[in-house]
Amino acid sequence: MTTADDLVVFDGECGLCQRALHWIARHDHRDRFRFVACQDVKGLPPDAPDPETTVLLIRNGRIYSRSAAAWRIAAKLRFPACLVAAIAIIPAPLRDAVYRWVARHRRRWFPPVCDWTDVAEVQRRLLSSATLPASSG
Repeated sequence: MTTADDLVVFDGECGLCQRALHWIARHDHRDRFRFVACQDVKGLPPDAPDPETTVLLIRNGRIYSRSAAAWRIAAKLRFPACLVAAIAIIPAPLRDAVYRWVARHRRRWFPPVCDWTDVAEVQRRLLSSATLPASSG
């Protein structure tokens, strides 16, 4: 799939998602993450969460979504960004309720960034497409 440890599947039409990629790229000093827009990914298992409504993290063939993906991404970033992973101590149903609430409003609050791919660090990590192996479920 990719030489990086982790693949972040995001909504390519979401301004919040675009800003999150910039933030991840700035704090990922070990070059662990690659990004692909959900509009350009093939091979997600039928029972995978809808990638247009949540970020997905694919790590070692396992798919994480919503707040579980967010804190796992943050945990791999350099200090102080890794401190965001502390949200893991909050019970998942509460974390995910907040995540879903923000997700419902994200397009209104965060319009897409114009020509966001011009940021070199994000562009270098951005895959034009990805086909996941059948065992990714």
